[in-house]
Amino acid sequence: MAVQPSRPPADAGFALPATIMTLTLLSLLAAGGLLMAWTELLSARAFRHSGRAHGLAEAGLATAIARARGPSPSIGPIGFGPDTVRVSFTQIGLLSKSERLFEVRSEATVAVGADRFVRTVAEVLWIADPLSVPAALSAQGNVAGSAASGSVSGLSATPTCLSPHASPVAGIAARPADSVNVGSLTVTGSPAGTNLSDALARVAGLRWERLVGGRGARPDATWPDEPWPDSDSSGPVFVIVPAPDTLTSSESGYGVIAGAADLTLGHGFTWDGLVLAGQTLHLLGNATVSGAVMAGLGGGAALAADLGTGQVSFSFDPCAVARSAERIAEPPAPVPGTWREVW
Repeated sequence: MAVQPSRPPADAGFALPATIMTLTLLSLLAAGGLLMAWTELLSARAFRHSGRAHGLAEAGLATAIARARGPSPSIGPIGFGPDTVRVSFTQIGLLSKSERLFEVRSEATVAVGADRFVRTVAEVLWIADPLSVPAALSAQGNVAGSAASGSVSGLSATPTCLSPHASPVAGIAARPADSVNVGSLTVTGSPAGTNLSDALARVAGLRWERLVGGRGARPDATWPDEPWPDSDSSGPVFVIVPAPDTLTSSESGYGVIAGAADLTLGHGFTWDGLVLAGQTLHLLGNATVSGAVMAGLGGGAALAADLGTGQVSFSFDPCAVARSAERIAEPPAPVPGTWREVW
């Protein structure tokens, strides 16, 4: 009897295509997984380097806040290895003659091979101009010096420091309506005498009430409630004298003296830097100031400077002024709510 071959199952012809289809599908899934993993890897890489760029942009902004000085601030490119931060300043407002608003942009570029990751942040900064010194002796009010001898000079040698203050300056600066009677005093400058174009505090760029009211730079001492600081060891000092008082030769030194009211310089007093008086500056005997003197800053003083009967030596020194003015300079300040990222 002949043996009949058995018939294959009805679905036997489908097994091979199904297997191929399954393997193909698995391959596609595997490839998709690899693609997703690669995409995630690239995203993580971009996120990491972009985050670094953002951090560097913030560092550039912090550098701008720390280093900017008016009236025309600028900072060169900052290098971090192969990475670079560029800071730009654009003036957007003028609050007063010496107070400006700038938009500061900090753009950081992170280089990774041929790729570049760039982030930019911006903020508005308040920046004050440096102190402006119109003369060796500047007064808002009358100047009485007919009985004094000596000199007031706005002339100075070429400064040996990086001073933003022009040299030379006038010998004496006062308002056109004020009387300047200096008798036999020798007054020299460029010119010897000049007129103030505005209130002295505004011409100088001083926020006077804020300064003597303790809302500006922190003083080293408030005299006489606190001991007089030693400028020889600590550099330029800042002393506020809130009430009328007399400074003797024992208080001689270097830096900034801000007398909120009347201020008297006793016999033998010497100072390098700035002597500032809110009302009347009196001299009792011989006094020497190398730097600049300003009197009547608070306004309202009919007599701004009484030079007495002694030997006066007031001479403009741009280096002493520059070093001392830094002690009372207000740093740039970010305007709240203005930070933003630039896309």
